[in-house]
Amino acid sequence: MTDLDLTAFAPQLRDAGDGRWLPPRGDEAVSYPLDAQDDLAGVEEGSFWFVHRREVVVTLLRQLPPRGVVIDVGGGNGFMTAALRRAGFPCVLLEPGATGAGNALGRGLAPVIQATFDQAGFGEKALPAVGLFDVLEHIADDRELLRRVARALAPGGRVYLTVPASRLLWSASDELAGHRRRYSRTALREVLRQADLTVEWLGGFFAPLWPALLLARAIPYRLGRRETTVAAEMAAHRPREGPLVSLMRMMLGAELRLIRAGARLPVGASWLAVAARR
Repeated sequence: MTDLDLTAFAPQLRDAGDGRWLPPRGDEAVSYPLDAQDDLAGVEEGSFWFVHRREVVVTLLRQLPPRGVVIDVGGGNGFMTAALRRAGFPCVLLEPGATGAGNALGRGLAPVIQATFDQAGFGEKALPAVGLFDVLEHIADDRELLRRVARALAPGGRVYLTVPASRLLWSASDELAGHRRRYSRTALREVLRQADLTVEWLGGFFAPLWPALLLARAIPYRLGRRETTVAAEMAAHRPREGPLVSLMRMMLGAELRLIRAGARLPVGASWLAVAARR
């Protein structure tokens, strides 16, 4: 994809010559610990969380495929971008952090747009598809971002997104990650509707994690344990063995098979939605 001319989607972008495409300005704040990308790069491939989310997302794109290039907005080190390309979907990473963009280039994922969605300056009706994988919860005005995404989508273009589910699961981990909210299914459907996007698919995943997150994170948070560290969060993603881990993998495998069979789970620790421009 190195020969892809990204100015067809965003005329103001410029080719930096090293695989990066840059916007004319870069002064927007991002509610995300950008310096954590190196830590994430070391755990993504072995993390059951990242791997399961990847498989669920790829499944939905196969069931409801995009009509062209997917712009993976805020895609960090390019873990999802790489997965979508391997699955046969053309995908371009859009990542504001220099560390994440550099890691993605190291994975051979050029071209990479180093910018926020607004900085990139996508034209109206220019994009076939957009991915927002655990991005929307970091945005102060999520409805406005979705409206701008909708304007940039071609007619019938799709947005694929994942978000953390259930305010009941709010914990110190959300605060450390820079989350501004967790979503109910109703709230997610409504914010998509307000952005003039038609929901085609909405369901939960990570359902087996729901009670574990409630007991291990949310309840301790409400009892006063309000701090966590990047090291502790990264440790939770590192591969482990044991009967509980084996049970979790078995349950997540069953969940994935259900989704592949067309099930839309009514509960989960995350939501996945597919919505189209009206």
